[in-house]
Amino acid sequence: WMPLTTRCTKVDLWCESSQNADDFQPLPAEYGQVVSFHGSSCRHYVNANHTPYTRMSLDFRVGVEGFFDPKWQMSGTTDDHTRRTVEL
Repeated sequence: WMPLTTRCTKVDLWCESSQNADDFQPLPAEYGQVVSFHGSSCRHYVNANHTPYTRMSLDFRVGVEGFFDPKWQMSGTTDDHTRRTVEL
């Protein structure tokens, strides 16, 4: 997760420490920082923005050939993103 703006909105990525731990804590990354976490196993969300400002960020997933299962889905999710292969 990579913020493209400062934390003036106090919007953070919240993540549990391990699968089903239910102990959500913010990962308060600033502009210029990158946060890595096991998003396939740990539930995560972004808190609501109650300011007039916009917080922008990028998130991306990396699958290493030989370890990536395109048919895998996380149990209990309702909004799985489309998966595709990118040839470089």
